Amino acid sequence: MKVFVGFASALAIVVIATTFCGCSWMASVQQARDEKRQEVIHRMDAAHVYVTLDDLPKDKPYKVLGDIKYSAPFDGELDQADINRHLRAMALAMYPDQADAVIKVNDDIQTPNGTSGTVIATGKVVQFDTSTDRQMLHSLTDQMVASPR
Repeated sequence: MKVFVGFASALAIVVIATTFCGCSWMASVQQARDEKRQEVIHRMDAAHVYVTLDDLPKDKPYKVLGDIKYSAPFDGELDQADINRHLRAMALAMYPDQADAVIKVNDDIQTPNGTSGTVIATGKVVQFDTSTDRQMLHSLTDQMVASPR
């Protein structure tokens, strides 16, 4: 009988230890999933901000949230995608839950010595007046599988 009680106690300890390890493993897996999901949500949020050199169509009413200005060294090549990425990030940093677009973007290159200088990009951060337009932008990626890479 003593052998059985000892065996049962040892078995109980093994089951408890295994359960504890399993729970902590599951918690770490869940935390990793949550971190990846937050990264994907952040990327989707940044992707929804529309950047254009033009104004928006007349049938898309909006309100101007503010002006934005980005400057960077210029070495002879202008990378519009890089400028747009910085304008999106700045718009979201300034107006995290409101920025829908950066419009009327203007790139000005100042080269005091003729070859290198500074590129200055300005634009207006706007929010759509209608919730339908905002909802459409935010739900464009709802049915997609997005990779956090």
